[in-house]
Amino acid sequence: KPAITTPVVEECSNTYGATCVKSTTDSVEVNCFVRDSRPAVKLSWSLRSHGGDHILPSNYLNFTTDNVTYTSHVTATFSFGEASVLSLLACRANSVPLNLVEDENILLIEKEMHYTSLANPIRRYLKIHSPMNLSCTDLGLNVVIWKWSPQQDAFKTLYVSIFHKSNHTKISNREYKLENEGSLSLQNTLVEHEGLYACVYDNGVSGGIVLYDVLVMVDPTPIFPVIDGCNHQQYCVLEKQPQDVLTCSVLGIRPKVVLE
Repeated sequence: KPAITTPVVEECSNTYGATCVKSTTDSVEVNCFVRDSRPAVKLSWSLRSHGGDHILPSNYLNFTTDNVTYTSHVTATFSFGEASVLSLLACRANSVPLNLVEDENILLIEKEMHYTSLANPIRRYLKIHSPMNLSCTDLGLNVVIWKWSPQQDAFKTLYVSIFHKSNHTKISNREYKLENEGSLSLQNTLVEHEGLYACVYDNGVSGGIVLYDVLVMVDPTPIFPVIDGCNHQQYCVLEKQPQDVLTCSVLGIRPKVVLE
């Protein structure tokens, strides 16, 4: 029996939970293996979609170095369709005797994209300390990835969720919560939660992106513009000469406002 009882996906740079995530602009070669098993394990790659699994053309081989145990290896090349931005691939172990290894390992392929060039951000103003709820799509979800970019920086992954079989969710940031329908929620929105939020989704047939620009609002103190010399009163009378300067301020507000 092999030491690692799950088919191993090679060159996995990002892992969320037990799921490997790879990014590509066009096509990518995917490799999977089982090492030190007897007998050899027949492996294949499948594309998982709304209508079920579709076997990909794959190159399978096995070899032995000691005439006792085998290394089994399968390679396939995957390319995105026009309407897809996320795809689930499964490396499957077929006809495994005596539960020698687990049936499959999942690989999530993400299309590399410039989110702001593909979608116009929906602006959301939220009062500080209020709850936040960002919906993704009304379509049935197969896979969803939520990302966040504070102050136009690189996007950071908050959640990777695969709505399949056991409906398992990969948690990257426990501050946020992923709801059952794929929306992202936060109970206490603070200034540090401002930024761009991207929901990249796939329903097994097609996919897309929803982009939000979240801005946090803070009420000024006092809640009206303050005129220098008015002693923080909303209405007052000042004696000024024509050449004198009037200064008006709004204190402690967010986002900033233009005064004239």
